[in-house]
Amino acid sequence: MLLSERCTLTETDIRATLIGLSKIIEEYLHKGYSVRLDDLGRFTLSATSDGFDLPEQCTPSKVKAKKNCFMADKRLKENLKKVTFERKN
Repeated sequence: MLLSERCTLTETDIRATLIGLSKIIEEYLHKGYSVRLDDLGRFTLSATSDGFDLPEQCTPSKVKAKKNCFMADKRLKENLKKVTFERKN
């Protein structure tokens, strides 16, 4: 694993950490929080429901999580400007 070659952690340590982090992110998203990882970005859930005529018709049981969203940190977004593409033959 490339990450273990660039730091002092073993591949096993990194895998265990990422599995644990994944579970924590999932837990916090289920509780309605967004999760921000410094220098990486923010994880959130998007929600959806049917349209309603009156606000009181939209109850929590009618709202469903639609998808996991990730918004990259500003630095990562800026790096996209440096990406170039080449045609492979």
